Formats: sequence, structure tokens, C-alpha cells
Amino acid sequence: MVSKRVRSKGIGASLIKKIEEYFKDKACEYGLVDVFAYNASAINFYNKEGYHARMQTNIKKL
Repeated sequence: MVSKRVRSKGIGASLIKKIEEYFKDKACEYGLVDVFAYNASAINFYNKEGYHARMQTNIKKL
């Protein structure tokens, strides 16, 4: 998570690139991130970084 104060400065993109490099080095084929459905800014960020939705989880408070 990147603080709102410093968003849009490339920090998130740098962090995601570093972790992707690490996982590639460990022979991982895929990266998976969880994002709350209402977090449009995070969804947009990950889409920009090449991630896409694959599943949907539904929840109900009982």
C-alpha cells in the first residue's frame, strides 16, 4: 500500500516491478493480487500494470 500523500509518483509501479522481478527469479509464472471491489484507484493501477480480473468473490454479512 502506498500512502495517499505520495501516490502518482511512480512508487507503486516501482514496488510492483521489484516484486515481479523477485518472483520471476524464483520461477513463478503468475502474480496474483487481491483488491477490494470498491477500490477503483487500486483496480485501475493494477490494470495499468497488466493485471486483469479473473475471479469474483461474493460476500454477505450475516
